[in-house]
Amino acid sequence: GGMADKVGWRRHVVPVELRIGVHSGPIVAGMVGKLKAAFDIGGPVSILADALRQTSRPNHVHVTAATVGQLPPTLSHRFSLRKHTSLPGVGKADTYEINTASEQAGSDA
Repeated sequence: GGMADKVGWRRHVVPVELRIGVHSGPIVAGMVGKLKAAFDIGGPVSILADALRQTSRPNHVHVTAATVGQLPPTLSHRFSLRKHTSLPGVGKADTYEINTASEQAGSDA
């Protein structure tokens, strides 16, 4: 066995679900805090990206038309339109999801 076996750790499979939101545009970035400085980003673009993350399906990437527009047209078949998505703190917008590998394979059949 490995190190985990030597120290008596048990291996556990923990399911992880990722939700990713991406919007393209200018952001505000800088250092915040006096006692414990940290780098942070903010502004409308990051608020919209966070709203996309919140409304993403598990293990999907949720993007705006602005992001899709930055990509080569040859990738357009990899996206599915989500009409009138309600985005917290933003409102309704047409958004897109990147199709998973299995969804893309299914569309080829």
